[in-house]
Amino acid sequence: MENIEELKREVFSWAAESGQELVAIEISRMWFRLGGNTGALKLHQIEDTDGNADWRAINNNRQQIFRWLRGETKAARTKTQTLAKAMEAALPAERYARLDMSTQY
Repeated sequence: MENIEELKREVFSWAAESGQELVAIEISRMWFRLGGNTGALKLHQIEDTDGNADWRAINNNRQQIFRWLRGETKAARTKTQTLAKAMEAALPAERYARLDMSTQY
């Protein structure tokens, strides 16, 4: 569980620097690139087929992602764990390099 806490700290730090909206966009994009929405965790598509941003979906995803990251319930922890690979993959290279990736999530 230590690595997930380290990942969460890095995501919060990234959000403090770049904004929750940008972080949510990048995590959402990576979530769908990695297959997304196959289990209990559902995020909204943030772009239509023409590549136009869906700001309502972006805002909804932002609220959900950061609610799960801050949450202490079993459901929030499970969703954060499920989202971990997408969060890790979405991190900018310099932030990813700071993580101790010696064990899996």
